Amino acid sequence: MLEAARQSAEYEIQLSAEYDDWSREQLEARGMQITRLIDEQLAAFQDAVQPVYEEWAPRIGEDLIAEIQQIVEDASN
Repeated sequence: MLEAARQSAEYEIQLSAEYDDWSREQLEARGMQITRLIDEQLAAFQDAVQPVYEEWAPRIGEDLIAEIQQIVEDASN
């Protein structure tokens, strides 16, 4: 069951990324200006949310936190 949940989460992230790309294209085509974070800004954001991972790790497990972080990393590449 856990494997099915992991696969489902990965698939949802993929669909979400595709929809985000499509939505962004639609908005830009209509004149919206979208600011994309540079690597340093993204790293600062990731550093800022690290305490959230640390707070939740004892509650949900280090393994799940590591898996979530890996899914996010894979989705952003």
